[in-house]
Amino acid sequence: MEPPPPDTHGTVLVEVDSDVPVERRPPPPLFACRTWEREDYLTDSEVPAERCAAMRTTGLGGDPTRGAGAACMVVVDACQPVPEADRCARWEELLQASEATVQFARSDDPVAARAELERVRAIVERNRCDG
Repeated sequence: MEPPPPDTHGTVLVEVDSDVPVERRPPPPLFACRTWEREDYLTDSEVPAERCAAMRTTGLGGDPTRGAGAACMVVVDACQPVPEADRCARWEELLQASEATVQFARSDDPVAARAELERVRAIVERNRCDG
């Protein structure tokens, strides 16, 4: 009698063009988040982002038109885990958003945007999302 195969935690080996099998895994956790300004985004960070929400200031006499200075309140984005059944499609969505950021120069830091694109692309390519 042969021993049972080791638990692979959902890992599947698939053949590619070469003779070397490539390990494919289920996609990692992903979170759908919303900012206080109701902007939606996807992230693989379990820690919701903190933002500074501008607050209205007033002058010493209480006049809102004479506000001197600026103030903000720290708010935390609301995030929910993406259900496992939806992860493949949502990782593809994140990949497309990352590609658009690089292609259309939507970042103040193009080097970081390109690195993020390559990171997301690698996650999508090595995970079991091809049906």
